[in-house]
Amino acid sequence: MTTGRECVIRAAAPADAGAITRLAIELARHVRDPDPKLSAEYLEAQLFSTDPWAQCLVAELRGLVVGFLTYCKQFEVHTGRRVLWVGDLYVAPQSRYMGIARHLVSNLRARARAVGLRHVPEGRRRECDARPGREAQPQERRRRHPHNAGGQI
Repeated sequence: MTTGRECVIRAAAPADAGAITRLAIELARHVRDPDPKLSAEYLEAQLFSTDPWAQCLVAELRGLVVGFLTYCKQFEVHTGRRVLWVGDLYVAPQSRYMGIARHLVSNLRARARAVGLRHVPEGRRRECDARPGREAQPQERRRRHPHNAGGQI
């Protein structure tokens, strides 16, 4: 768990599924994607099952979930490269410009180091890889959408 002044960054829990669902729907509207028709139950199954599709961090401000970052592990066999892939990064409009997204990404960087990714880049739109026998090097990645933080760390 990482804390900022009043902000707490932590791994999401099943009880957060409703708040994450609401924020994910806001994100879809913000980037003009179709309505994802998410339910808290569906999201809970994807994030908290015995074999989850992704991991999620949440940002809590004064006890309320105001942001989230989803990520998953990715491995490229032909390069031997391991990366943490960022699916979504979103902070509610009323909680922006407080450094919350920066805290979410910083927490993910710490998690990347914990799984053996030795070099963690400073930019939010980079991948971090760890190839056998080499120091990991960051590489810029193209943005999927101008308002979406999907990418590799």
